Amino acid sequence: MSTEINRQQLERFKQQEYKRHSYQLKKAKLENSQEYQKTEKKHLADLKRLNKHYETEIKSVENSTELKLKQIRDKQTELVKEEHGRMELELENMKKSHQARVAELKETHDNQISQMNESHKDTLEQAREKYMKEKMKWEEA
Repeated sequence: MSTEINRQQLERFKQQEYKRHSYQLKKAKLENSQEYQKTEKKHLADLKRLNKHYETEIKSVENSTELKLKQIRDKQTELVKEEHGRMELELENMKKSHQARVAELKETHDNQISQMNESHKDTLEQAREKYMKEKMKWEEA
């Protein structure tokens, strides 16, 4: 009987140890699962925060680049306007210079024509006077 009691006690002890071990294993699994979920949540939150920061940084760089591009375009537009104005002024000055040169040449030509007309009149007057003298000579003779 004593061996049977020992055997029953041993069997109960084994079952108790098995239950205790199972309980500890379940408890460890649960704790590990909870720790894993907690760590996973933390890492997912960190990942989400990093993604948000990355997206914010991208938007910031895009906005900065767009602003710089707009400034460059505005400056280029202003330079084109200035160059256009300068070219218009240069063209206007060239036209005025051309008109002045044309007026000068016209005046010079008009003076030359006037001088030629005067010379022609003088020549005609001299020829008429010579003709009159010759005519008087012939009439007197």
